Amino acid sequence: MIFNILGLFLDLIGVLLLFRFGILPNNLWEHLLMDSGMSEKDQKKHKRWSKVAVAIIFIGFFLQLFGTVTQYQNVEQNNKLDHLKIDLGNEQNITSGLIGNLEIKYSENRLSYKMVVSGTQAQFSHITRFWIFLEDTDGFKISDINEKNESENENITRHFYGDSLTTTIKNQIDFEKLDFNEIGNWEFKISKD
Repeated sequence: MIFNILGLFLDLIGVLLLFRFGILPNNLWEHLLMDSGMSEKDQKKHKRWSKVAVAIIFIGFFLQLFGTVTQYQNVEQNNKLDHLKIDLGNEQNITSGLIGNLEIKYSENRLSYKMVVSGTQAQFSHITRFWIFLEDTDGFKISDINEKNESENENITRHFYGDSLTTTIKNQIDFEKLDFNEIGNWEFKISKD
């Protein structure tokens, strides 16, 4: 944006200089000199400043062009980030022994998450809530997300394999892009009744 502003400013200066000193083909300068009685010194000054004015206008144009291309590239970069998907890996809950795997994706100011929790049916039996604590790389909390562990929760699907149980939680929440860029770790916690 600064390049666009600077380019417009230079174009304005160039146009004002052209208005003051004019720009004419070489053969018309001779007619102007004869008609106005302008000295050779003034003629050189006018020719020099008219060329400077045109150069300033061209520089202003290229600065605006550079600013526009740079802005477009930044928008493209942000759009790529808008669909970035990150697998934060496995985390074991010490209290229950359950293992969770978390994937997150950012799009249009929304954080979509998918957590797959694996364990035995006995490990799941007294759990009322699952908690996801998102942290930056230094371990500072950015956000926490909780899901109720109940059959009415439409965000949860369960798969039984004998005594094993896999619970998949999919949902999305409002989220700031700045916070998403800072996510480095996560912690998996539970609440028991």
